[in-house]
Amino acid sequence: MTLKNFNFFCNFLFLNSQPMNYKKTGLHLIITLMFMQLVQSQIHPIELHKNTLDYRVRTFNYFSEPIKGSPYLFKEFIPAKISLLKEVCLVNFDAYDNQMEIDKSGKFYYLPRNNFNYTVEFVNLNKTYKLFKFDKNNEIITGFFQILTTKNGAYLLKKERIKRHKAKIATHGYEKSKPVTFQRMKDSYFMSFEKNKALEIPSKKKHFASLFNNHYNEITAYMKLKKLSHKKEKDLIQIFEYYVSIN
Repeated sequence: MTLKNFNFFCNFLFLNSQPMNYKKTGLHLIITLMFMQLVQSQIHPIELHKNTLDYRVRTFNYFSEPIKGSPYLFKEFIPAKISLLKEVCLVNFDAYDNQMEIDKSGKFYYLPRNNFNYTVEFVNLNKTYKLFKFDKNNEIITGFFQILTTKNGAYLLKKERIKRHKAKIATHGYEKSKPVTFQRMKDSYFMSFEKNKALEIPSKKKHFASLFNNHYNEITAYMKLKKLSHKKEKDLIQIFEYYVSIN
């Protein structure tokens, strides 16, 4: 029985009891309060679950003005398994705003960025994402990374980025106005050896090998032997897996 139906039932009994009995009135009030407390105690875990997911409705609409390109990594919302939830959802990655976005019956929600214990797996693309902290312009922020490979708590990660260029209004007759433009940038690569913390892979070879601490010599020798470059994704995966095997 719902709270609404229960109150209706109690009111019916109360209004139809003759003559009026104040003891019954007090009893009705006590029973109603006790039932409300019981219902609230049953609802509480649901509210906690919602807070854990920390859904936030999208407030900025990119499409309220003319644009070129897209802030999204994929052309459309596609099926993904979110380890926080049981059902498969339609998800897209807003790589400009660094948000995983769910389309739920035409309403859009962001996945939380304060929970590092879940993954987003795009089932038809074989791509899995996870949150990590990283340094951006001397500021520690949180973002989603594609997991290229992982073992023993270490991760090799890819950061996919999209840049937003402001609209430009023509000031002269020979100029053309330009809409807001979203441009896909070059991917960058990170490694994570500490919990939830990602380090960007340096461009210089000697700085790259220093990421592996005491295995610097082994890594440089392995790269030379196998003719591997830390600037190629498939080579990075091979180097990383070799490091994990000797660490």
